[in-house]
Amino acid sequence: MVVSFNTNSSAAALPNGTLLTIDYTYNDAVSYFAINATTAGWQTTRIRSTKNDGTQIKNSTQGGILLLTAQPASTLPPPPGTVGLSGSHDGPTNYTYDYGPIDRPWSFFGHTGEHFQATPTISADPAAGTIDMTGWTVTWNGIAAINMGTGPLGSFTVSGSNYTVNYAATVPAGDDSGFGGVPYGLHLEGRIVPAAIPEPASLLLIGSGLLGLLALAKRK
Repeated sequence: MVVSFNTNSSAAALPNGTLLTIDYTYNDAVSYFAINATTAGWQTTRIRSTKNDGTQIKNSTQGGILLLTAQPASTLPPPPGTVGLSGSHDGPTNYTYDYGPIDRPWSFFGHTGEHFQATPTISADPAAGTIDMTGWTVTWNGIAAINMGTGPLGSFTVSGSNYTVNYAATVPAGDDSGFGGVPYGLHLEGRIVPAAIPEPASLLLIGSGLLGLLALAKRK
């Protein structure tokens, strides 16, 4: 279920587990990252967690960014004949083998990469209009972790149940990717999906379990 969010001054940061889908084409959304890596200027790569109809792509195993939730990079084997892991290896992307938690793996300069959340620290505040990207990380061409959460703040705007993010950082100096010191830009468009709320039956089971533990402790 997707709901609308009120962005008045009483609104607070979105709760743990809120999902930000990463749309490309659906509802005319455009999501991409760009790196100013050559004399030709910015090199842009589109990213997505959903199909053209807005449903989740299987290669994005968690369907986008889960706020305040660690999302480790894929540890599955890579395509045959490549070196690295599924979602980060030499050679082009293969959607039979390549998976990532946040976005479907992508090809950049002929090699495969993905984004992940190294620590449970990405948070968004509609009232402040900001997103804290601390923990935003890239793995590419078999390089385990390229810290792209150094911004650390980007803009976060909301319209109904849709959001837009604009964020800028710099590839760390001396990075193994060879792009140390190069500017990185991120533009995301998608939908805000509220964190799952336990159903009444689930809450009843949790309450029963707690009562059982208390009774056991009392007997002891």
